[in-house]
Formats: sequence, C-alpha cells, structure tokens
Amino acid sequence: MAFDEQGQATDIERKCAICKRSYDLLVNVVKFNPNDIIFDSNILTIA
Repeated sequence: MAFDEQGQATDIERKCAICKRSYDLLVNVVKFNPNDIIFDSNILTIA
C-alpha cells in the first residue's frame, strides 16, 4: 500500500509518486539494495 504524510493514495498518480519517492529514499539515501524492494500494488475494493 502506498502511504505518505497525507495518508493512503487512492489514485494511480499518487500511488506512483509515493512509490517513486519511497524507492528513491531507499536506494539513494539508505543505500538499500534495489533487488530487495517489492512494491505491492494493492487495489482498494469497493463493497
């Protein structure tokens, strides 16, 4: 799930922006191995 300071992303644009930011922070700041990153594209269901 894509979350940031404003809460959970509900549209594709915000999900992509949050995941890109997360990836950049993990790889460039924390020096996390990109091969160890998994993004879960969880879709909100309507009930």
